Amino acid sequence: MDPTFKGKKAEDRHRSRSRTPGKSSPVRDFIPLSSISRPISQLQVAPWVRPHTLKFDDPLLQLHEEIIDFYDYMQPSEKDNEDRLDVIQRIKTIAQELWPDSQIDVFGSYETGLWLPNSDIDLVIMTGTDEDLTELINAFAYKICSLGMASEMDRILTAKVPILKMKDRKTGIYLDISFNLDNGLQGISVVKEYLEKYPEAKYIVCVVKYFLKQRGLNDTYSGGVGSFLLFCLVISSIQQHPAHRQDRKYYTRYTLAHYLVSFLKLYGEDFSYEIVGISIKGEGSYFKKASKNWYYNEKPGYIAVECPQNPENDLGKNSFSIELVKKAFSHAYKLFCAQSKKIALTPLNMIIRVDELIQSRPPCHR
Repeated sequence: MDPTFKGKKAEDRHRSRSRTPGKSSPVRDFIPLSSISRPISQLQVAPWVRPHTLKFDDPLLQLHEEIIDFYDYMQPSEKDNEDRLDVIQRIKTIAQELWPDSQIDVFGSYETGLWLPNSDIDLVIMTGTDEDLTELINAFAYKICSLGMASEMDRILTAKVPILKMKDRKTGIYLDISFNLDNGLQGISVVKEYLEKYPEAKYIVCVVKYFLKQRGLNDTYSGGVGSFLLFCLVISSIQQHPAHRQDRKYYTRYTLAHYLVSFLKLYGEDFSYEIVGISIKGEGSYFKKASKNWYYNEKPGYIAVECPQNPENDLGKNSFSIELVKKAFSHAYKLFCAQSKKIALTPLNMIIRVDELIQSRPPCHR
C-alpha cells in the first residue's frame, strides 16, 4: 500500500477491523446531506456519501466507508425491480407466442446480485427447436419490431455467441438475448460460490464496474472488460492479496479500500499482461500464457484469464481495448495516491463522477 494511505488514528484503525463487511453486513439508512453540521467547501459531496463517512480523516477508512455507501446507493429500488420483472414477463410472452414450448431464464449480474442500475439484463430463450441461431434471432427481432417494443436494436450475428441486443422502449432497460445456450446459467452457481467465499468481492466489482461503464470500457463487444471477466479479475486480485496469503490471521485488519487500491495498482501498474495468465480455481494462481498457447503473437498484451467453467477458454482474448483499461486503472490509482481535495471531497468521487444516472437515484437511496 502506498504510504499516502497509512492510518492516522487508533480509534479509526480499530473501527476498520470491525467494519470489514461480510455477507451479513446491514444496509444503513441514508441521511439527508442537509443535516450535516460539518463545514463543506464549494465542492459538492457526492449523493451516495453518508454524513457518517465525512467524519473520517484517514483516507483509507473514509474510502472504505464510501465504497459501502456507493454499493448501498446503487442497489435496486422497488421501481427498478418492478421494471425488470415487467420487461422479462413481456419477453417471455413474446417468446412463447413464437415457440410455445420455450423457456426463458435470467442469468448474469441481475441473477447473481452484481447488478447496477444501468446493467443489461441477460436472458436466454430455450426454444425447444433445432433452428439455426441466426434464424431464431431474426424471427425474434422481427416480432419485437412489429410490436414497437424496442427503441434500439442490434443483432450480433458474427460473435462466438450470437445475441440480440435491444433497449426496451417502455422502461429504458437494455437486454442481451441469446438462444439455446446454457453456459450463462452454469456460471450463476460459480459466481455465487466465489461471492460466498470472498464477501469483499461484490463491493469491489460494483465500484470498478461502474468506473469502467463511465469510460465505455465495460463491453466485451467493443473490446472492453465484460462482467464475468471483471468478476474473475477482482476475485484473483483478492486471492493474491496478503489478506488471503501470508497475513490471513490478520484478515480483519484489511478494509475494502485496501482491496480496491490493490486491484487498481495490480492491473494498472504491476501485472505482466504479455507473459502471465490468471486462474481463480482453488485458491487462485498465475501461469505462463505460453503454457496454454495463449501467447498470441499478434496481441501479446491481451489479458489471459482461464474460465473457471472451461479451463480451455480464455475469457480475455476478446478484450482488445485492455491497454485503455490498464491506463484507466493506473490513472485511478495515482489519483488515490494524490488524495487531492481540489478534485473531490471524498476519495471515491475522484474516480467516479456524479452522472445523470447517479443523480436520478430515488430519494430512498439518499
